[in-house]
Amino acid sequence: MLKQLKITNFTAFGKATFDFSPGLNVIVGANGTGKTHVLKLGYLFTRAWSDLSKQRVSPEGKRAEAYFEARLMGLFRPERLVHLARKGAKTPTTLEADVTGEIPTTKIYMPHEQPPAGVPEKLQWEIGIDKNEAKIRTARLVNRAAANTILPAPLFVPSKEIVSFFEGLISLFETYKINLDETYRDLAVAMTVPESQQPSKLLPQLLEGLSGYIGGELVLEKGKLLLRQPGGEQLEPQLLAEGFRKLGMLLYLVRNRVIETGSTLFWDEPEANLNPELTRPLIEVLVALAGMGVQVVLATHSLFVLREIEILLRQADYQKVPRAFFALAPAKQGIKVSRGASFEDVDPILSLEADLAQSGRFMEVTD
Repeated sequence: MLKQLKITNFTAFGKATFDFSPGLNVIVGANGTGKTHVLKLGYLFTRAWSDLSKQRVSPEGKRAEAYFEARLMGLFRPERLVHLARKGAKTPTTLEADVTGEIPTTKIYMPHEQPPAGVPEKLQWEIGIDKNEAKIRTARLVNRAAANTILPAPLFVPSKEIVSFFEGLISLFETYKINLDETYRDLAVAMTVPESQQPSKLLPQLLEGLSGYIGGELVLEKGKLLLRQPGGEQLEPQLLAEGFRKLGMLLYLVRNRVIETGSTLFWDEPEANLNPELTRPLIEVLVALAGMGVQVVLATHSLFVLREIEILLRQADYQKVPRAFFALAPAKQGIKVSRGASFEDVDPILSLEADLAQSGRFMEVTD
């Protein structure tokens, strides 16, 4: 789980701090204010421990620095690493993050209960970029974390859906230099899990609703994603509308336990290529997941999404969902960050201002 992210002189940011909620986190702002960059940095740090552990690499030293350099290049796709440093900055570029994992313990619980959480373990990362040599200057885990710390794998859903070109995507990344960042490859790898014999118990009614919208559910067969319809027929997802493919992917990820309690889900512009009728059920599933132990971090500039979230959070079922809203806006010293418990508490929300301005223009021409 991502608790805090500190950014200094990175891309458009001068100095910014994000304190995340364990539930729902919504980042809003105009184009160019760094919403996607915040998501990618959060994803980088929540994934680093498990990646380094699998490679048996110490979280400090040259190999760790090489890992972070490669991941920054793969996630952001700059021509040179130094291009990620803020132009004109006189102080170093640094990235810091507090991430919480857990140390597993033996506990007894009833079959109908969720497994109890282990003992929390804090992971404090620090990265510095050397502008002169255009490389990672330092990458280290500030504290000494227990070797058996577990951090559930995070998931990043980019704004473009991958279902329609899923087949062969992983091998394309391995063979060619393609114009897609590594979030697409990572998501494709995460979706190669076989169909679960025991589907997730999270949100059965809401997931059934998603299945009804798209007319079935996605399944993986021989490396291909197919839509399995209620009568047993199978349909290539390329024949589905893009909005249906997006709903189908979310259904697939939850039912096959790719998204589970304890996971962190980063989603960039969930409303992309969705009409309002399909956006509503998707947002409700994300809000519901945030209330069931999944940390959800969204980036959006849709006023419809913001209002739908606010409507849901005022309902009895979702009033206890932990939440944080962030508004990003350009300023002389870099991007200004405003945080609040609702979208009305952060300033400015440019999508709201643009919507109100449009309403005024509309009233003028219709009077």
